Amino acid sequence: MMKTITKRIAALGLASAMALGCAVTGFAGEWKHDGIGWWYQKDDDTYMNNTFWTDENGYTYYFTGKGYMVTGWKEIQNVWYYFDETTGAMWKGGATPDGNWVGADGAWVH
Repeated sequence: MMKTITKRIAALGLASAMALGCAVTGFAGEWKHDGIGWWYQKDDDTYMNNTFWTDENGYTYYFTGKGYMVTGWKEIQNVWYYFDETTGAMWKGGATPDGNWVGADGAWVH
């Protein structure tokens, strides 16, 4: 009898955790492109500017004051970061294409 109650409580806990996981709000918006570059437009028609943003897949991007995604090396608040030339995603924890190293946080390791 006690095993049955324990199993039911465990199943209820698992179901609750799964339901909460499904209730998490997803990222909304879409990538846009023009003759200057790429930007991410949110559902409220605003866009990121002068900020880092990490998408639902864990990729981190940086957007300029005009809202465009950065590529290549970029100094941000006295720290250098490398953003992939094609995707714009920040490189973290390893060597960049030009042989420099960045830490787990993406900052250039001198």
